[in-house]
Amino acid sequence: MCGRYRTQTISGDRLKRVQEIERFHSTESSNSDALEADSKLLLIHDPIATLVACDQRIWLVLGEVNGIRYNGEAIDRLGHNLLVEAAATVSFQPLGLRPATSDDDNSEKYDWRTFNLLIRSFEVPAACIEPLDPEVRTREGKTFHLHQSPFLVATTSLLLQRMQPAALKNLPKMVLRKACFVAQTSSEELTDIANANTSECSACTPAVRLDLSHGQRVLEHIACHILFDETTDRTALPCGLCLLPPSKCKYFVVKGRGAKANLRIDSERSGGCGRSVNFVYGIAALSTRTSPCSNVPLRCPLCSKAEPAVWRYNLELHFIDCHPTASTAEYSALWTISSDEMAAMRKIWKEIKERQRKGPKKQYRKSNAPKLVISEAHSTQTIPQYVFFHPKSSASA
Repeated sequence: MCGRYRTQTISGDRLKRVQEIERFHSTESSNSDALEADSKLLLIHDPIATLVACDQRIWLVLGEVNGIRYNGEAIDRLGHNLLVEAAATVSFQPLGLRPATSDDDNSEKYDWRTFNLLIRSFEVPAACIEPLDPEVRTREGKTFHLHQSPFLVATTSLLLQRMQPAALKNLPKMVLRKACFVAQTSSEELTDIANANTSECSACTPAVRLDLSHGQRVLEHIACHILFDETTDRTALPCGLCLLPPSKCKYFVVKGRGAKANLRIDSERSGGCGRSVNFVYGIAALSTRTSPCSNVPLRCPLCSKAEPAVWRYNLELHFIDCHPTASTAEYSALWTISSDEMAAMRKIWKEIKERQRKGPKKQYRKSNAPKLVISEAHSTQTIPQYVFFHPKSSASA
């Protein structure tokens, strides 16, 4: 009788049940211990350094940690050994830098001090930060950190060398009035960063560079070639990502685990694609106003499970070619494109052709826009350069 009022599931073992031991033990403590196994921990409010992008350059920025996540779950500490893991992200509040005075540092050993900024926080992969252990001072009730130029220069260089071009391309973007510690990169290196995780569409003349980090946009672009480009052979049933025929590029679709799971790409069986791009299958399969393309691989209901999937925009031709005796009317709902989707895709195709006609967009700077000027007195070709850093925002001393 008393068991009906218990608030937890008791073990089926009688001896454990008498002791009111739970049937299932929580793994939260073990997971927490694993995240904190390192003797060095990153904590909330810890100072860190990272890189940001502004004015087509890469700059050092200091900040204070205000959030840590691992596998999407918020935590308050993380071992330094796990900062390199892709599952770890850190959000931070940027700090400003200004020259330190004798009032800030009596020893005059340090030449920079931080101050608080009233700007939004940024979130970056934990691998893109460098934990700091600066000299901490308090003046007029406000805490700040002291730094030396050689250390900040070395930190900038360390972060720049550590990050891959794809990570540098996705750095947080800040609007700066004056900037500090710009990373010295050559024009070739900047080109490599700009081209990271991109691929040229050979079907376009001149070739158009596609950003592979935006899978849905790549699907739209290639789908336009399938639907409207007269030079694309639709009878070859081209891939919706690389335009290769199914004999070379094969995609398989499988249902995820769980009763309510959606279809997804079977990455283990799929292969041969000339432009492998990650995209969320369930989202890509639905045509919306902002993302009209619904061209995804579909399992043909008449083919064996050993056969690869067929892209939706090719499915009708697949039926005509491979299943000529089947009733197309019975399966037409699988490949029928709504008038709204077709109109939206045609609009995207016109925009692609218009951009090709105009050529690459030229970048112009407004005459009243603040220009970031690097101090010649601090310029060097072997290490990063630096000037003052003051973002466009209110600041408190």
